[in-house]
Amino acid sequence: MTTKDDPFGEIEQVFDQLTQFGSSLAGQFPVDILDDGDSLVVIAELPGREPAEITVELADGKKLTIEAEQSSATTTESEETTASYVIRERSRTAVSRTLTLPEQVTEEGTSATYDDGILRVSLPKPTEESDGTTIPVE
Repeated sequence: MTTKDDPFGEIEQVFDQLTQFGSSLAGQFPVDILDDGDSLVVIAELPGREPAEITVELADGKKLTIEAEQSSATTTESEETTASYVIRERSRTAVSRTLTLPEQVTEEGTSATYDDGILRVSLPKPTEESDGTTIPVE
């Protein structure tokens, strides 16, 4: 939601929506950002990964970067197989996405969990600013 103090906020919101449209076509993973009043919750689909393959970093209280290394759970090109792929859509490569959060968050009290292919990052709203942090994924 934009306020009268931010005349460009609506333009930025439209631009963000346009750049997110078709992000799955660009090889990015889908995310949702929820605002529960006290914190922002980012939910990202990263199926077939292990928690150790996922890195979550918060910078400047507004930039959240989620990276996942190449999945070890899928077959690699070097593995021998007697079958041929008819359709191959599952991502086997490293993926990364940086999100600009709609408002400032604080690194203190942040948490990240990964269960059944879903990464959930909880980011409390701030009481003061910080330089950035890496958030461990459980």
